[in-house]
Amino acid sequence: MGSLEGVAPEAVFAVWPKIGPMLAEAINRDTGAFGLQEVFHRVVNKHMQLWVYLNDGVKACCVTQIENRTSGKVCVIYYASGGYMNEWKHFDKGLGEWAKSHGCVALEALGRQGWERVLKDWDKVAIVMRKEL
Repeated sequence: MGSLEGVAPEAVFAVWPKIGPMLAEAINRDTGAFGLQEVFHRVVNKHMQLWVYLNDGVKACCVTQIENRTSGKVCVIYYASGGYMNEWKHFDKGLGEWAKSHGCVALEALGRQGWERVLKDWDKVAIVMRKEL
């Protein structure tokens, strides 16, 4: 079984050729919170965190950001992408430990409706509706 590892900002340049296309898939399905280049710069400048799932190479990745809320700090998972989901779908355990060590009171995940089937022990707290103008 593989492991979820945080990528140090100075190491992003080395892994970006592999994970950039993975992230682009997730970002292109998103409503436009961040573009791929903005995510890259935010990770390099320590405003977001990059995580990779390793199992004989990089199989998946995700991007998080710690946000201050009235209820406390929340670690938001903005993007997750890659293959072998059955191996890494329990990524929240390691992320939760890391987030808690950074003062977070919760994890939040933004994504498509299908994530609800994967994150069975998470609570659905909102839905996002969008109308293009």
